Amino acid sequence: MPDSAAGYGELARDHLARPVGAGCFSPGVTGVVSGEAGSLAGGGFVRLHLQIRNHRIIDTRFEVYGGPALMAAGSWYCAALRSKKVSRNSIPSGFEAARLLGLPRDEQGSALLAEDAVLAALEQLLR
Repeated sequence: MPDSAAGYGELARDHLARPVGAGCFSPGVTGVVSGEAGSLAGGGFVRLHLQIRNHRIIDTRFEVYGGPALMAAGSWYCAALRSKKVSRNSIPSGFEAARLLGLPRDEQGSALLAEDAVLAALEQLLR
């Protein structure tokens, strides 16, 4: 776990020590939609992949280029979304994610960025 995560809550530290869904799906996996948010130039980029079957999120993956808060948020969303029905109403807010993860105030934007990636993935599906 990164030393820079010392001021984070226990849940964030758990996600950094044992990330849920890190990486991407193998080529050929069906039912996958992806969403991205942020930018490399801006210091934080996240891509979330959702595998959908029968209007449910059955599996999740994430890729992050940024700090530990963004990695914890990506992992948290992967864990939180599995088995959820596909609906905007079933997506926890970035503020809720930041609170549960115990992210410091100046890093809570990372959870909002992860939420934006989830919403972008849902937009792909709902078009």
